[in-house]
This record gives sequence, C-alpha cells and structure tokens, in this order.
Amino acid sequence: MNKTFQIFHGLIVIAVGILLSGCAAAPFSIEKVEFQGCVWNQSHNRACIISQDGGQSFAVPGGAVWTFGDTFLGKRDAEGVPHFKGGGIFCSIAFLPEKEKSFPPALRYKVGPDDIAASPLSLLPGEQKGVHMIWPLGGIYAGGKCYLYYNLIEKTGNGAWDFKEAGSGLAVSREPLGHYERLQPGNSWRFPVSPSQIIRQGPWLYLYEIINRDGKMGAALARVRLEEVENPNAYEYYNQPNHSFSREKSAQSIIVPAAGQVSVVFNPYCNGWLLAASSDLFHPRLISFYFSPVPEGPWRSIGEIRAPQKCQGKKVKLVYCTFMHPELFKENGKVVNITFSVHLENGGFDVNCEMAEITLARNQPQH
Repeated sequence: MNKTFQIFHGLIVIAVGILLSGCAAAPFSIEKVEFQGCVWNQSHNRACIISQDGGQSFAVPGGAVWTFGDTFLGKRDAEGVPHFKGGGIFCSIAFLPEKEKSFPPALRYKVGPDDIAASPLSLLPGEQKGVHMIWPLGGIYAGGKCYLYYNLIEKTGNGAWDFKEAGSGLAVSREPLGHYERLQPGNSWRFPVSPSQIIRQGPWLYLYEIINRDGKMGAALARVRLEEVENPNAYEYYNQPNHSFSREKSAQSIIVPAAGQVSVVFNPYCNGWLLAASSDLFHPRLISFYFSPVPEGPWRSIGEIRAPQKCQGKKVKLVYCTFMHPELFKENGKVVNITFSVHLENGGFDVNCEMAEITLARNQPQH
C-alpha cells in the first residue's frame, strides 16, 4: 500500500536541521494557516472512488492533472458512510479545469467505459496483477507531451510490510487523461530517478527526489535537458557542497532534510521557489517550508505548520505526500494551497487527502 510505503521511509531518522544561506532572517514567513478539511466530494462518488492518497498535480493546457496512489472503489451514501465495491486500483488521475478554484476541488477523473476510475498505467508482460503495483510520482507537461514518473512495487507476502520497491520508470501520454505508455529505452523500463516533483527552467527539467545518504533521508536534485528526458543516460545529479552537476549518481547530495517526498513550485509573490516537505514519525504532523531564489538552493526555512491532531474523525498518526498546488494559489501566491495525506489511527482504507491554505508575509529587512 502507498501509505505504508511512505511510513516505511519515515521510520528512518533524518537530520534535524535547516540549510541557511548566511545568518540573515528569511525574507518570508508563514502568517496564518487555515485547515479546510477532507477533499472528498461528489466528483469522487461519480468515479466510484471512496478513498485515495497522493495528490500531486502538474499544469497542462487548460488546467492541471492530479495524480493519486492507492485508490479504493465504491460509493458513499448520503451520510458519507463508505460502501466498498470492486476492490481498488493502484493509481488514478484526474483533471482540474483552470477556472475551478472552489473547495473541495471538482476533479474530473479518468474513467473506463463503466464510468469507474481507471488506472493510467498498466503492468508490462512478466509483471503480475496482485503482486506488482504502480504508484505515480511527479509529472510535467513539456514538448507537447505529458510525462509521469512512477515506482513499481512488488509484494513479497500478505503482511503490511511485505513489499519492496522494484524500481522507477517514466511514462508518457499525448492526452492529460490518456493512457500513459511506460517507456522502455534499451528494452528496460528502469530510469535512474524517482522524482516527486519536476520543474522546468529554460532548457532544463529539474527533478527532486528522496535519497538516503549515510542513514539520513533528504531531498536531492537531478536535471536533464528536455530533449533528452526519455534517455535514462542523460540525467545529471547535483552535488551541493561542490555546487555542480555530475553524471555520477553517487555524487548526488541531500539539499533539504525530508522523508517521503517534496513539492517545489515557483511563487510569484516570493519571486522565487518554495519547497514543502513532510516530516517523519518523530515529528509526525510537521510540514516544513523553504525558500530559494534558484532551483538548486540553498534553501532557507520560512516556517513550519502542524496538521490537526484529528482529521476525518480520527487521530492523525502521520502526515505524508504534502504537495503545493499553484493552480489554486491566490493573491499572486501570497496564499498557498497544499494537500497532504494522513495515516489515521484505525482509519483502514477510509481516508482521503486533506487541504490547507497558508498565507505568507514579507519580513522586514534587518539592519
């Protein structure tokens, strides 16, 4: 299961620290936060979706694609009680038109002929249904194509921890809600990156992923030229101490402490980049925010928030999959919208993403 995978990452102790550029105060801070609640609504019911996690989004012509991991099927009645039917699919995607700004978001899901949510990704020959699952990572629209990275997960038993990551790959579609073909350059679907966020800066795509270095978990950066995105040998990896990129994956370094995944977007209000990161089991409800004028960093902390102790009527044990949604930002980015997934005590499969609005403030320069 997707949430179990993220909890596994959170078990590893990450460095508690902030990467600062000098001793000056950060130029922005968090003024207030408003937790809006669960994102589930009737658009989910129309696609026969009871629950799901994930929630990353990326801009496409006319709106944004939202991607989700484990998606459980069925209907909720008028009282909101779930009636599971049909099991689940290992991922789902939806389209949010650019003029849709309401809460909860009125998503338009990819569905099959039966109007039930359908996965955009398929298993390849040699992969087994019930043994292998595909979880979406970050996506981007570039060069007239929708690119979506993913993890292939292999179950090794029936227990909650009986699984392993089999690798990451890249899939592509001409249509935002189309079928995403898993690329196999050189007869292999494996790519050397597993990014939760991709951004474009000039001719480059920058990819942010989570790595383990000497027992510490954190975000790391890779890049590839747009025209080479489908070539797994063309990726470069950022070494922060040397301020340089290398073709050697082993040179890649942690740029921000994080567990699970990070979200990175350009914010016009800040005239720079924001990074959001969930924490680990030692700080289970913590979400941290950072700022940098350039995609490489260094990243400076602009504050933290803590998710409510209870969501959807149950105790929150862990927050993960925190993603910013610039398509919903207000006041030129002064108000930042995020979703985050929650692992709930005795929640089972009846749990969905939560949404919050964070208002930023400019700090006065210190002399």
